[in-house]
Amino acid sequence: MSYMKVALQEIKEDVESGSSVSIVQALHPVARRSEKSWRIAAVAMALVLLAAIIGYFLRPEPEQETVLRLTNPVQVTTNIAILLY
Repeated sequence: MSYMKVALQEIKEDVESGSSVSIVQALHPVARRSEKSWRIAAVAMALVLLAAIIGYFLRPEPEQETVLRLTNPVQVTTNIAILLY
């Protein structure tokens, strides 16, 4: 119990002398680090998105499949069953 009394007296002396850091100031660097990590993550995500967009527009166009079309079709048979099928 005496160690707590000593610790509380030291804290009281620090607060009165102004050399201690307030709780808000003590927590602020932790919040700042958290903000910095979010900023780094946001910048990384933006770069990935930008790279994906650039990759999408710079991708090679797919080759057009050529379909053989008859320019002058000629009837080969006169069988009515095949023609109606």
